[in-house]
Amino acid sequence: MNCKNKLWCITLDTNPEDCNLHCIMCEEHSLYSNFKQKLFETTGVKFRRMKFEIVERIFEEAAKLGVKVLLENILPLSDSEKTEVPETYECPFLECELWISATGKISPCCAPDNLRQSLDDFGNIETMSLTEVLASENYLNLVENYKKIKLCKSCNMRKPKQ
Repeated sequence: MNCKNKLWCITLDTNPEDCNLHCIMCEEHSLYSNFKQKLFETTGVKFRRMKFEIVERIFEEAAKLGVKVLLENILPLSDSEKTEVPETYECPFLECELWISATGKISPCCAPDNLRQSLDDFGNIETMSLTEVLASENYLNLVENYKKIKLCKSCNMRKPKQ
């Protein structure tokens, strides 16, 4: 999707263990997910917290880039679109949004973490600026080629071109 002003949304996951929304689709809180248990088993991390100075820096840099916060990416799919969405559908995230975890990991979308890792490594906000991420070879390659990537082909967040 070609956003008019490019990047316009950054989602911060500053303290996921304290979230009280408990969205059923969220890998953090879904009754059907063992994500948190596996994360704790593999990393030993019990509580993830983004440093406040990192949050402040993200907001300062986002303000300089003119980034606003808005999340609206739900589109019902027909039965024929459950395995692969039409190629004409655009990604609502690329060049428009970034997701930053409590540990600073930068992601291009909200796909479950274990699947999202297959897209590439987009760095960590503690060592990279937003501008560096958006100009990185990994990010630009994803923007150019996402419709050929298995995960993106089946992403039910893609929308018809507007």
